[in-house]
Amino acid sequence: MKLTLQYFVNIFFISFFFFQVSAQNSQIVDNGSVTTPLTFSQGICGYRWTNDQPGIGLPASGTGNIPSFAAVNNTKVPIVATITAVPASSGYAYIADVYLDIVSVIDINTNNIVARIPVGKGPTGVAVSPDGSKVYVANYDSHTVSVIDALENKVIATIQLDNALGSIRVSPDGKRVYVVDLSGKLITIDALTNTRMASLSVPASTYFMSINKDGSKIYLPNAYGNELHVINTLTNTIEATFSIGSGSNAAVLSSDGSRLYVSTRNQTVLVLDAAVGTLISTISINYPNVMTVGADGKQLYVTSQGDKVVIVNLSNNSIIANIAVNQYAEGLSLTKDGSRLYVIGQVGSTVSVINTVNNTIINRIRVGSNPYSMGDFVSGCNGASITFKITVNPTIPVPSLLVEGPVTTLSTRYGMPSEPASFSLSGSNLSSDVKLKAPDGFQISTDEVNYFDELNVSHSGTLIGKKIFVRLSAKATVGKYNGALLISSDGAASIGLQIPESSVSPATLTIMVNSLSRYQYSENPVLTAQYFGFVNGETPANLITLPWLSTLAVLDSPAGDYVISVSNAASTNYEFLYIPGLLSVLAVEHVALVPSSFSPNGDGINDYWQIKNLETHSNCTVQVFNRNGNKIFSSVGYLATWNGTYNGKPVPVGTYFYKIAFADGRAILSGSITVLM
Repeated sequence: MKLTLQYFVNIFFISFFFFQVSAQNSQIVDNGSVTTPLTFSQGICGYRWTNDQPGIGLPASGTGNIPSFAAVNNTKVPIVATITAVPASSGYAYIADVYLDIVSVIDINTNNIVARIPVGKGPTGVAVSPDGSKVYVANYDSHTVSVIDALENKVIATIQLDNALGSIRVSPDGKRVYVVDLSGKLITIDALTNTRMASLSVPASTYFMSINKDGSKIYLPNAYGNELHVINTLTNTIEATFSIGSGSNAAVLSSDGSRLYVSTRNQTVLVLDAAVGTLISTISINYPNVMTVGADGKQLYVTSQGDKVVIVNLSNNSIIANIAVNQYAEGLSLTKDGSRLYVIGQVGSTVSVINTVNNTIINRIRVGSNPYSMGDFVSGCNGASITFKITVNPTIPVPSLLVEGPVTTLSTRYGMPSEPASFSLSGSNLSSDVKLKAPDGFQISTDEVNYFDELNVSHSGTLIGKKIFVRLSAKATVGKYNGALLISSDGAASIGLQIPESSVSPATLTIMVNSLSRYQYSENPVLTAQYFGFVNGETPANLITLPWLSTLAVLDSPAGDYVISVSNAASTNYEFLYIPGLLSVLAVEHVALVPSSFSPNGDGINDYWQIKNLETHSNCTVQVFNRNGNKIFSSVGYLATWNGTYNGKPVPVGTYFYKIAFADGRAILSGSITVLM
């Protein structure tokens, strides 16, 4: 089939969805033709794939399903590409929070919380379906079971029951959900219709039951009695009762189903024959609570004393490790491969992640307020590898451009570039540079260091998977931004890569008022402020409106501290944090005595005409005259005392006259002053 330019105009990339596994058939296409989508992701599980011939227009590796793409072969012979897809190691931990009525979803690859899902009141028990597509949450206070769609991370059904709920489990085939309520009923729920199927009265109350591999038996310990009941799920009857001698919080089966481990309040874990309930041995552990068996069946993990995880070697029932975790460890669950153990601690609201290879804590994840997931709350993915071929036949070479990966929404604060998004740029039969031009407010880069409004990617022939980075510019003003990133090269159909609506929010500008002081009956000083947080070389001159500074202190205000308020600054690009200042009005002291003499002879004694308290009268005027009435000293305020000089030279010894006038209307002080040697 001959390639046309219109064919390339019509090329686009579809979003990655999750599909059921389908048989992959090899394909044969012509150069420029659009391939059939390749779908192999299942449920929440993802795949990683490799391609040994990236020249056909498909990158050398990627994740998830492969959408349609324009095949490329600019040679003269067919190109046969082999694509191999293998399951990605992925899964999630679902952590219920009794107080917040939510389930936090943790990605076990990154240990980051990726969702918080509202459920019923008082969620305590969590059970993940075998395929990971559904999560069932037992809500203690609302007497309901919330059904969560694991793909959408939202509740899709709520099942109302009669009493407070304890343990919850899903059958191995995913068709049944079993719940024990605290009135002594084992309730069976149809997982397809989310309806109640049956109930069975059991003299037991438990938060942790166990189901055998074929789902035919449930082992139900009594938290407040001395027995454990074996339930036949086919007949919905109590098939057997095992004596355990004490109340128990949990029972778990060995990996081959032959042994049953039961934690008791007698400081022991009982090892029972799962078929007949006879005691095989006991393991001494302080206050054992919930348990789980390792993926390889060789270890038993037990929460102990509320703040430890005890690891037992099941070949000889010896304790091989004690790991301290946060207090009130209420729930633990292993990943599918058994490499990590997630332990919930109510105190500190944390999930401790234990590396089971070396028995060390590798992460502590803060979640919610009161986490309490009892059950198997970690999902995982298993699947087979898939191999298939794509053969691309050659045609007449025509330049073409190809973009992979949509640009995600960007956001930042004014003055800072956003974190970059990226996409891959490919091309075939190129005869000139690829030109890229960013829409207003955005910048582009090829090295994630140097960013430009426009750039050229120098290339000819085939360009494969060149990563292009896109970010919001630090100089983009506050507002919403979107548009198309234009990509072109001679002879190839241009591409307009749409950037989703992105946003620049205001930067924070702190305006801190300078604190000042003055004496009573003095004018207020000029009120000033300092600015912290300007970006892009801006100054107060860039504000739309400068801040208003004001104080309630007036000329005759009493002595004390007065707030200097700040408000009403305006700017498009800044939000304001105001820090007020203080104006301290200082008391004016009484001038009790004016010295009648002083001796400015430089001996360090009485060299200045010191007038006590006069410095507090900042607006007073002080004048000194000689016998002829000539003014030889004058000042407003008396911060610099007279040293007996006039025009820089000492005045003659003798008698002089002074006059002191006050701004507040007090009587003028006058008299004589004698200058001595």
